[in-house]
Amino acid sequence: MKKIIIFFISIILIISTIYLLDHRKNISGNYYKDFFNVYIKIEVPFPDENGNMIENYVKLKDADMKTFTPLEWYYSKDKNHVYCSKSEIEEANSISFETLGYWYAKDNKNIYYCWWTDFIKKSTKMDVDYNTFKVLDPLYTKDKNHVYYIRKILENVDPETFETLDYPYAKDKNNVYTHDWKILDKAEPNTFEILSSRYSKDKNRVYYSSYIKTMNIEWADSETFQVLDYKWAITDKEEKFFAKDKENIYYMRYQADKHDVHYQNIKLETWWYYIERWVDLESFIALNEDFSKDKNNVYYRWFNLIKEADIDTFETFKWGYYAKDKKNVYYNNNNRNLEIISNADASTFKFIDFYTAKDSNNCYVFWKIKDMSRCEEKIEYLKKENN
Repeated sequence: MKKIIIFFISIILIISTIYLLDHRKNISGNYYKDFFNVYIKIEVPFPDENGNMIENYVKLKDADMKTFTPLEWYYSKDKNHVYCSKSEIEEANSISFETLGYWYAKDNKNIYYCWWTDFIKKSTKMDVDYNTFKVLDPLYTKDKNHVYYIRKILENVDPETFETLDYPYAKDKNNVYTHDWKILDKAEPNTFEILSSRYSKDKNRVYYSSYIKTMNIEWADSETFQVLDYKWAITDKEEKFFAKDKENIYYMRYQADKHDVHYQNIKLETWWYYIERWVDLESFIALNEDFSKDKNNVYYRWFNLIKEADIDTFETFKWGYYAKDKKNVYYNNNNRNLEIISNADASTFKFIDFYTAKDSNNCYVFWKIKDMSRCEEKIEYLKKENN
């Protein structure tokens, strides 16, 4: 009998221990605690065999549970320690420690930068002038002596006049800087202006920027160059691809090589740019990022003529997957090809979200016919999201 009692007590203790160890409660963001420890959830950027991101809960060494406080970015502290992600910043003073925005922080003596290495965040002390150090944006900082790109000192940059603009631009009295602080060749800083997230210009030149580099559009006329707005653009800096000057219509876009982005590695980039002189300049309008028209024709992306389109009734939606006119419903199949959805009822066709739509007969997901319940579920979901 005694052995049986001991056996059951042991089982209860084991179950209780497992429960206590695994009973983590979310504190804030990626931080959790159980009855004994504080953890940070590290999301390893590789999927498992089922396509789910691998998660690791890493214990923060010696963290005091009562005074532990998550801060901005991946900083945190308690009464005795300061952490960058899972690593303790040993030289940091917990009492005076505060974040400065983005990856930067300070205590009463030093400036710190919490940075990535092999998908793990670590902290380093920055060799800067403490009293004049200023964070400008995620990439640029400065003090009275230097301008820094992340932690690298930028040579021959004037700290006093240096200022950041909308990504990826910055400037001082001498130059305009673009991706990775490269000087934008021959750009004139006093007249430089950003027209949209893609286009910019100064008094002499027009520029187009992708995610990793900026190019001069040599044939564009700066004085008359303008970016074309469209109905669905939310802000002036929306990603707009259509533009025009006194002689041409421009559609500029970039296409990354097959795999787009591999974490920090962007594959070889291919530029797509089209200048069309045969479209009608006066009546040409952009409908969204993919469609445009003039008084004679409707166009898809690189001025591909949509021969079947009815100009007067052709309309687009917030995202470029679907469009319609009085006769047809069109779908962008994501291979830069436009297709007509056979048997779709244009008169009752309604856009739901960027890949979902319906008419009186069918529900469409990526232009393929699905059960009508899919569309009804999506509509209900969007209603709840908007309330």
